[in-house]
Amino acid sequence: MVVEVPQGPIPVEFDGETGMMRQAKPEFRERHEAAVMAPMLGVEAGEIVGPVENVSTGRPNVIVMLKTMAAMKKVKVDWGKLTAYFAGGDAQRGIYLLTQETMEAGSAVHARKLTPRLEDPATGSAAGCAAAYLVKHGVVKSGEVVKMEQGHLMGRPSELLLSAVKRGGGEVDEVRVGGKSVLVLEGKVVAKG
Repeated sequence: MVVEVPQGPIPVEFDGETGMMRQAKPEFRERHEAAVMAPMLGVEAGEIVGPVENVSTGRPNVIVMLKTMAAMKKVKVDWGKLTAYFAGGDAQRGIYLLTQETMEAGSAVHARKLTPRLEDPATGSAAGCAAAYLVKHGVVKSGEVVKMEQGHLMGRPSELLLSAVKRGGGEVDEVRVGGKSVLVLEGKVVAKG
C-alpha cells in the first residue's frame, strides 16, 4: 500500500504483521559541534560521540549519538537556547538521541525523540534519519535490518526495525523503517449543534 503524506507518497510492504515503509533518499545537512550542542542538551561534550548531524528522509531531525544510557537519561534540553541556535540554520524537527547502550537484548540502538512539547515513544520518520546516519557512519552494516528501542524512559517501550543501504561511492539510500503496531487509543468525534 501507499501512504500519502505532505512530504510525498510512502510505499509500505507487509510480511505478516510486520510493515516496512520505504522513506525518501536521505539528505545529510548541517553538522554541529559537540561542544556547542552539549550545554543545550544538559550533557558533557565528551558524552557525545560521532558527528551531530541534521538528517532528512522527508522530515529533518538532528541526530545526536551519546556514549551511554546514563547520558541519555540525564538529557535536559534548554529549548530556548536550542531554538535560538537553530533559528538561522537548516529546518529541523527536533532532536533524535541515540546510544548503542540498550535496555533490551537484541536491540542495536536506543533512541529518544524530544521536541519542545513532548517526547515520542516511537518515531518512524526520525528512525529513518537514524537508519541513514547509522549506516553512513558505520555503526550498522549496510542492508542489515536492526532493532531500535524507544520509549522506555517514558514508560512506553517500543520497537522499530530499520535498515539503509550504503553504495560504493558512500551514498546512502533504500531507507526502510517498520515494525508492528498495537491499538493504544480509540475515540469518537461527535459534532455538537
